[in-house]
Amino acid sequence: MPRHQTLTEACTVPTPGSDRLPYFAEASGYTSFQQLPTSSSASLTLMTLAGVCEAIESNAWSQAFAVDLFWHPVVETFHLVGLAGVVGSITLFDLRLLSLLMRHVPVGQLGRRILPWTWAAFVLTVITGAMVFSSTAQSLCFNTAIRVKFLLIGLAGV
Repeated sequence: MPRHQTLTEACTVPTPGSDRLPYFAEASGYTSFQQLPTSSSASLTLMTLAGVCEAIESNAWSQAFAVDLFWHPVVETFHLVGLAGVVGSITLFDLRLLSLLMRHVPVGQLGRRILPWTWAAFVLTVITGAMVFSSTAQSLCFNTAIRVKFLLIGLAGV
């Protein structure tokens, strides 16, 4: 897919009979829709991690987002704002639990006030993080730091 396509052009799904194939098909060496495997003819196989990352990155939205000079930095900024909101709200609550801050506010009341903001910041961070990851999934797929990050995020949820 050429890098100069607009977001609308990149996200248009080609149909059989049109003159262009989806990006993933062209990258895989297919030259016509007749060569593409169908669900009835394709064997059921488990995708490898590299295959999953390739599928994520070959999505039309991911490719359009990766080359966009405006939205990529905006989304990264919102990702950092969301991360700061999560860490800040949890830190504020922990400092109250340790009686180092806001001793006059009951813990339950502070929790009711802060928890919605924590969840909103978490949702913002997850959505924007997924967008950023999807644009560079193949290069991040085997990055040790990213794997540790995802592991720690998963363990934090347990």
